[in-house]
Amino acid sequence: MYFNNFPTIDYSFLSGLRNVNLVDIFRSVKFSKKTLNSVEIFDTYIVSDGDTPERVADQVYGDVRLYWLVLLSNDIIDVNSEWPRFSETENDTFTTNYSGYSLYFNEYMDIKKGDYVAKRDASATAGVSNEFGVVNHYDPDLNKLEIVNHNFSTLTTGSTTQGASLDSFYVFREVTKNSFETLTTNLNSSGNDYHQPQRIDTLANSVVYFKDAGRIISPLTEWTSASYSPTGNILHSTNGKVNGKRTIARKYLEGRESDLADDGIVTVTYTDELPENVNPSRQIQVLRPEFVTDVVNEITKLVNNTASDGSRSVLNYSESKYGA
Repeated sequence: MYFNNFPTIDYSFLSGLRNVNLVDIFRSVKFSKKTLNSVEIFDTYIVSDGDTPERVADQVYGDVRLYWLVLLSNDIIDVNSEWPRFSETENDTFTTNYSGYSLYFNEYMDIKKGDYVAKRDASATAGVSNEFGVVNHYDPDLNKLEIVNHNFSTLTTGSTTQGASLDSFYVFREVTKNSFETLTTNLNSSGNDYHQPQRIDTLANSVVYFKDAGRIISPLTEWTSASYSPTGNILHSTNGKVNGKRTIARKYLEGRESDLADDGIVTVTYTDELPENVNPSRQIQVLRPEFVTDVVNEITKLVNNTASDGSRSVLNYSESKYGA
């Protein structure tokens, strides 16, 4: 279907003894980098085990012939080497790599991979216990610390909003060898060097993303009144406080997944979609169906009129219109 839009050229073989009409495959079209990064026209899609570009096209557009549009939307040329693949070893390594904890703080911190998280023990020297972990990943939209390597004996999980009695923690960063700064100092009016998370999950059961009608949505999406609108504003909360605004993130940190579910919001954890989430490269993007006709028409125009032989034209997005 992709090459159906391309012009043909008469090729002469055998010193002109034979002329053959062939598709001019030396022309090509691609999205501009700015367009590929546009959240207005692309949705995120998680490739499942066994998915092919044809299957994704069928799922999203109801037409396997639009497989080329899936590839174009991800700037994929070689399907064999660039299409996301699933390895069975991902299942084997899941228990090891996702046996830690996720800590969610109400306040934003400048957390980096490699920072240390130590459990508070009032009876220990300076209140710092010998139980600690190392930050493997930090999600600023959820103020979420992911800890894989740790020696915590056990941690209570749940949300303080729902009555969970959670431990408090210090977060340290090594500035120079054996010299640390405390990142949890004065996070709130208490003036303490330690801080209590609003929620703790086991890492395997912690949220990775939220979905609405099959589409991944920002945790900072606004929650208006008692309902959720998928076209609502994206709210970057005041002073980094997750619960300073009415967002999906706030609902989750408060342990109100039932409210999310009631409005059709799916909370996806590492365990829920193991194959997709163990390998981040499984995330691709797909052009929203409402833009398909415009794109196909523009490609046809580009390869037949605008693009010169052997050239590549670039599709740019502006106010729902495409142009070279």
